[in-house]
Amino acid sequence: GKNGLVFLGALPAAALVEDSTAITNLTGVLRHEVVRAEWTGSMFRPGYFLCVDRESRAVVLSLRGTMRVQDALTDLSCHAVPYTGEGEGGGGGGGGG
Repeated sequence: GKNGLVFLGALPAAALVEDSTAITNLTGVLRHEVVRAEWTGSMFRPGYFLCVDRESRAVVLSLRGTMRVQDALTDLSCHAVPYTGEGEGGGGGGGGG
């Protein structure tokens, strides 16, 4: 969210904007295109936002990286799972038609 962007230097410390406004300013994604967002996150639930990028005709899921001790604990508890391209809806990655 906004605090993380200030921490990373992407926004000035005096920026008085909401998290969704900060994302709009940095990415060009419009506020109404953000479908769902959890800016702060919690233990084992990282912050994220889900949006629709109409220009590229894509759904974008953006996960916040490691920023706090709780995030590091979440990182240490994860394990890799192979992606097969199969799942709900029968879609796969890669778009196309």
